[in-house]
Amino acid sequence: MERLLLKLRIEANTLADIACNGAYAKLNKQFEILFQACRSCHKSYRKNP
Repeated sequence: MERLLLKLRIEANTLADIACNGAYAKLNKQFEILFQACRSCHKSYRKNP
């Protein structure tokens, strides 16, 4: 019984990690898109003040 609980706990932690990493990757991608937009605007702004 104890082994089963330990196994379930490990699996739950692994699933939580996977979900967390997935959400983080999604968020990271959105930030990257945002920063690219900022960067492109900023570069053109510096060329033509």
